[in-house]
Amino acid sequence: NLTGNLSVGGTASFNSLLSASSIVDTALTSGSVVFAGPNGLLSQDNANFFFDDTNNRLGIGTAAPSQSFQVNGNASNPFVVTSGGNVGIGVTSPTALLDLSSTIPTLNMLDTTSGDDDLNIVLDNDVLDFRSSNSSYSSAGKLLSLNLGTGNIGVGTTGPAALFNISSTVDQNLFRVDDNGNGD
Repeated sequence: NLTGNLSVGGTASFNSLLSASSIVDTALTSGSVVFAGPNGLLSQDNANFFFDDTNNRLGIGTAAPSQSFQVNGNASNPFVVTSGGNVGIGVTSPTALLDLSSTIPTLNMLDTTSGDDDLNIVLDNDVLDFRSSNSSYSSAGKLLSLNLGTGNIGVGTTGPAALFNISSTVDQNLFRVDDNGNGD
């Protein structure tokens, strides 16, 4: 059921409304997300934009998405969202709400109201660091460090050498205990 202007002679041109109960183009691949290419030509690019209708998965940069939504800048560093809502960066099957996988996974947070309050959480060689680039908070940006292999905790250092290691390059009280008047 077509309405509008139709030009025959090799190229179909629809200048008005196209109404059809079904359109079949056997040149398109199943799962293709069809888009208007050059000059309005119906096109597909399965390697970069694909919908897996069997599993209800959308892939950008992949023709074989493993989760509900998957973006692959390259095959080893995907971004995925599972049907359960888990987000994975650098991992294809995230098992937590946010799952980061990298040689040195880092989570950066910035308070945009002031522009200089930031927190970086870094896992490097079994050491979990909480850092800030704002040196007014800590010595050289090192806030807190936990060595997962030894159990050592560091304040002001990323390499705690003892069970509890405090380090500072400025003249300040390094440790303080207050009794709030309870006498306990």
